[in-house]
Amino acid sequence: MSLPMQAQLDGSGYYRAQNVSSGRYVSIIHNKSQSQLVTMEADLEATRTFKSWDMVSCDPSTIVYFEFTGQGKIGGYMMDTYNLCGQGTSTNEIMQRKLGIKYQTNKGYQFCASEGNLYRLGDVTSKIYSDVGELTVNGTSSNWFWNILPVTSTGESYFGVKPTVTAEGNYYATMYADFGFTPAASAQGMKVYYAEKVADGKVIIQEITGPVPASTPVIFLCPSDTPSGNRLDIAKNNATLPSSNVLSGVYFCIANGQSFHKDFVAYDPETMRVLGVCSDGRPGFVKKSASDFVSPYLMFRPSGAIPANTAYLKVPSGTPDELPLITAEEYAAGINGVTIDGNVASNITTLSGTTVRKNATSTAGLRPGVYIWNKKKIVVK
Repeated sequence: MSLPMQAQLDGSGYYRAQNVSSGRYVSIIHNKSQSQLVTMEADLEATRTFKSWDMVSCDPSTIVYFEFTGQGKIGGYMMDTYNLCGQGTSTNEIMQRKLGIKYQTNKGYQFCASEGNLYRLGDVTSKIYSDVGELTVNGTSSNWFWNILPVTSTGESYFGVKPTVTAEGNYYATMYADFGFTPAASAQGMKVYYAEKVADGKVIIQEITGPVPASTPVIFLCPSDTPSGNRLDIAKNNATLPSSNVLSGVYFCIANGQSFHKDFVAYDPETMRVLGVCSDGRPGFVKKSASDFVSPYLMFRPSGAIPANTAYLKVPSGTPDELPLITAEEYAAGINGVTIDGNVASNITTLSGTTVRKNATSTAGLRPGVYIWNKKKIVVK
């Protein structure tokens, strides 16, 4: 995605930073800096830049809250100063200082810091991956200009949820992100859930009908199989959720070879379950193997680890391999679905013959519609 360059920063808010020269977007992949200072030897391994919009559009690590903190002199120049926040951290925490942001007409913004001298943040291509960049304070005027793009569900710089699971004709995903949100008007039919508890071999889920607060691990029922159709309105809010959410979440999945930048949750198939498809076709939290988690960027995103910004379920050893999802309303009513007298395990198909659930004894979780089950036509409402 390429947007026309203009003065886009308008006070505090959620933005993406895109390098004018490379077209790559900043991604926060860790919350530590070994040097803790901006110097010629600054540790910038907590960030990377990525070019693929298909990846960036649904990556929470590219969403940054620009917190306006006033004006001040940076390297002898008067600038607006900002604290850049994301992934549970900020530039104040990582570098122990604010950044100056300066706009140059028809060129873009510069991110500036000083330690005796003035340093400008640039973007250089990775020596390993052609579509990945690395931030540097040794840049030049060819790579130190940036577009600052407001994140809005109605614009080109939107954020959308990318489904990772397809079950019974529906699309599902999990997310753990450092921003509050509500489903956008364009994402009609999107539902957001948290996991209230695990009981009777099922994950009991509760719908969130209002704003979702930051740092909440959630499950999405998505109306589309693409991020563009699953857009969110991102905004700060004061919403709170019950403390009964049993999902866990992870911000980071990084192991770049330096001990200081190894921060990931190794997947344990005995004590963790992740969103997937149960053997009967229902969505649920299921047991996988560590080899199922493979990253395209092994230099800093290790295989065998829970992907960044993913919600997952911690379970005791001995937990069943599959834990289907069921809504709290269905569970409270003792409903596992619409049943038929004398029913036996049988495939459920659409009227056109597509199988949506194998060896089914329940219709719980099926999308409303007309199906064939046990050689009979049924209606699920």
